[in-house]
Amino acid sequence: MSKSAPPFKIKWDSKNVEKWFDGLKNKEIPKAISDTLNHMANGARKNLRGEMESLFKNPTSFTLNMFYVKPARSGDPTAWIGDREWAGKGNAARDYLMPEIQGGIRPMKGSEKLMMAISGGKYWVPGPDMPKNAQGKVSRGEIIKILSRLKLFNTSGYKVNFNPNSDKSIKMRQRRKNARGQENEYFVARDKDGSPYGIYKYTGKKKGTKKERLKFLIQFVNKKPTYQKTFPVPDLIDDYVEKNFERICLVEIEKAKSRAK
Repeated sequence: MSKSAPPFKIKWDSKNVEKWFDGLKNKEIPKAISDTLNHMANGARKNLRGEMESLFKNPTSFTLNMFYVKPARSGDPTAWIGDREWAGKGNAARDYLMPEIQGGIRPMKGSEKLMMAISGGKYWVPGPDMPKNAQGKVSRGEIIKILSRLKLFNTSGYKVNFNPNSDKSIKMRQRRKNARGQENEYFVARDKDGSPYGIYKYTGKKKGTKKERLKFLIQFVNKKPTYQKTFPVPDLIDDYVEKNFERICLVEIEKAKSRAK
């Protein structure tokens, strides 16, 4: 997520809200209004999670939990839905969901920017042999291996916990040398005109033959990925508030009346 990205605000007409609480005692009105806003905000957040579960294939828990509510208070009758700006690994959820939220051309991923030196500035799509994680998504570990072996990490500020002097790294380099007698088992394949086509991984020779075993991991593509606006967060929030406004107001009015007894 870009720095200082604005939150998704809960829109409401203060005069319209306040008139619902005209019959309450003055001391109950501020709390009733803030409780109403928080009720709507939390309901809208849960609704967004439900939309993601139905819209996306096997969304991760990190993605599903991207939204949080800044609650309204009696002295500050504003509530909004924000999304977490941090990510322990990789990008914040908004970074990779923004094409679905806004529509249009997807910006380059961090790995695509790192691969520009070998891809000619192209985007990439997974090849048929690219490993997938439990959610059916491209394995981040495999991408890190590719970037490491092709020595692409120094081309930008991308950070990763990779120690070339660790025992594990030394063993991997030795297996690589034993497998093919060359420094790198990942290589860039090119078309007849010399343009980069994709990235393959050499895994040795087929048993009993001289044919090499290759895995097609990444294909470079010229066409920029374009997305329809399938997850319009601001519209979904507004729609939820419009449909549930009256019901939530009535619930909070009854709670306020009970407190006043």
